[in-house]
Amino acid sequence: MYTLLVTINDKIQKACEVGGVVLLIVLFSLTALQIIARQVSVSLPWPGQVAQYLLVAAVFLALPLLFRTKEDISFRPLLDKVSYETKRKLYLFGDGVLIILFVFVAVSATQAAQFTLGIGLSSVRWLRIGYVYLFIGAIVLVTILPVLEEMVAYWNRAEETMDRSLTIADLPEETDE
Repeated sequence: MYTLLVTINDKIQKACEVGGVVLLIVLFSLTALQIIARQVSVSLPWPGQVAQYLLVAAVFLALPLLFRTKEDISFRPLLDKVSYETKRKLYLFGDGVLIILFVFVAVSATQAAQFTLGIGLSSVRWLRIGYVYLFIGAIVLVTILPVLEEMVAYWNRAEETMDRSLTIADLPEETDE
């Protein structure tokens, strides 16, 4: 099960990396378009609004990557002074709380999307606000997988693998004995 989870998370990580690059290219292109339009005295109000939503999407798209590579903001370095068993229990508890939070955010985003799918932006009618909520809900659900991978790794690994400088991908392969 753990190797399947790692494989799925590897594919998600690659998709998030490619999606992030595409989003940033589009974001920079829209910004350049708006700058050029201002220089030639053409009014384009929509690139700014679309760029703002793309920036939000890029931030949320980075969420699974941050959790997987341990680049997220965390209290875990403070736990270096506690015993291994206490640290392990706190990691597992913290990951459980994160999963519950992510499910709550995904459900809230889905409910918000129901009310806003018919509402477009004033200058960009085709961009429905509900789509943004659905995207956020989907990304938050996908972020559960790296957290779940971490939980399984902490549950199954020995004390020496609890080094927080390692990423989950650096941990030794699990053997079926």
